[in-house]
Amino acid sequence: MDSRPLISRNIVLSNFLLVLVVLRFVHGLLAQQTTPKIVLGGEPFAPGMAQQEAIKKLGNCRSITGGSDLRDARVKSYFVWDKDQTDILGTIWFRDEEVEGVEREGAFSQDPEAISFSLSLYRSLSQDAHVGGAPIVLQTGAKEAANASSKFITFIFRDGRSVEMEIVAPDDPQKRSQVSLEETLTKR
Repeated sequence: MDSRPLISRNIVLSNFLLVLVVLRFVHGLLAQQTTPKIVLGGEPFAPGMAQQEAIKKLGNCRSITGGSDLRDARVKSYFVWDKDQTDILGTIWFRDEEVEGVEREGAFSQDPEAISFSLSLYRSLSQDAHVGGAPIVLQTGAKEAANASSKFITFIFRDGRSVEMEIVAPDDPQKRSQVSLEETLTKR
């Protein structure tokens, strides 16, 4: 009796089982990926969410103003306000009965030092971001020291240049927090 057909059938069966295991693993990885969300007033919202579900979440504890877009009847957009209607938390817009986009308002400042710092960050980042921009890697992190904690955001360019913004908060309440920019160039 020839054992070659049996061996080749076992190899085919083994390869088939291996492919099934790999496909199951990949499916598991894809299932673990979460949809990016933006939180407005404590509620998470994501593109693709049903309009009815989003409006219900917004109506629970916030106020919204807006409505249909005169240029496109399929589009509805709303400002999302805090309970007292004193601050805009963000904007949400719908197309064809589902969330198309969400925007959350960030901090607002007219402080000259904040404006100067923001311009400095802009200048540091825009040196390589010529017309059309430049791809970057964005990293965030935190550090703890004996007398302070810090959080940082680092923008890393392909050419070896990086710009890091660090926010330092001293443990001593008598000392003021500070923010700094640091630019580094390393050999690639």
